[in-house]
Amino acid sequence: DTLNSLAASARRRGVKVTLVDLRSPPNSDDRSGKGGRLSPQAEAAAARKMGLNYLQVSALDKSLIEKIQQAHRQGDVYFHCMYGVNRTGFAAGRLAVATGASHPQKG
Repeated sequence: DTLNSLAASARRRGVKVTLVDLRSPPNSDDRSGKGGRLSPQAEAAAARKMGLNYLQVSALDKSLIEKIQQAHRQGDVYFHCMYGVNRTGFAAGRLAVATGASHPQKG
């Protein structure tokens, strides 16, 4: 399971990991735990039990970049939305633009 792998890797490397859950605000599907997935509340409890930091924030939140950067100063950051509705890609794009990432030059 992903959370166990993240926690084990963090322990081996001696770093903190913050799990950023982009399911905010969670919709009824997010909260349902459908298909064996963890609801945000269950995921938060499991992450904390494993020694991971947990942050639930919307990919649209104006302070998203600041929150991710603050978490990164403490260690590794892993973010997800779980349901494949593009929240993760959108958040990654926002972070890339905000931090000045650019496309590699061709040829």
